[in-house]
This record gives sequence, C-alpha cells and structure tokens, in this order.
Amino acid sequence: MPRNRISKYKITCFFFKYKADAAFYLAKVYGMKGNNTKSIEFYQQHFDSAKNERQEKNRKLIDKARVYLGMAKANVNISKFFRYYE
Repeated sequence: MPRNRISKYKITCFFFKYKADAAFYLAKVYGMKGNNTKSIEFYQQHFDSAKNERQEKNRKLIDKARVYLGMAKANVNISKFFRYYE
C-alpha cells in the first residue's frame, strides 16, 4: 500500500513541475504576441505553481516567478498610463 502512495506522489510532483514550466513558456509566448492579459494569467499560474508545488521550496524559482509576474503587470499598467496622458 505505501508503494502506491509514493508512486502517486512522484507522478503528482512530475505533473506539477511541468505544469509550471508550461505556464511560464505560454506566458512568454502570449507576451511576445502582445496579449498581455493572457500573459499575466499564465505568469500568475507559474508563480502559484512555483510557490505551491515544490516540496523543498526553491526560493530562487519563486522569486524569479514573482519578478516576471510583476514585470508583466507593470507593462500593462504603464501602457494604460501612457494612453491616459495621450
């Protein structure tokens, strides 16, 4: 019985690791295409996955995800700012 639990745990970790990576790359693609709202959604998913999925909380990864999310949000807000003053 414990063997099945370990297997399920490993599969879950494997799935979440690649889910975070996929969200990161999708966010980059949407950002390059100019779809900033979709990009922010995927950066948020990447940040949430980095924060929650890893058993040994990798601080560098979490901080990197937080910075990318903040930069994406800032890009959207700066464009709104410039549109307001045009």
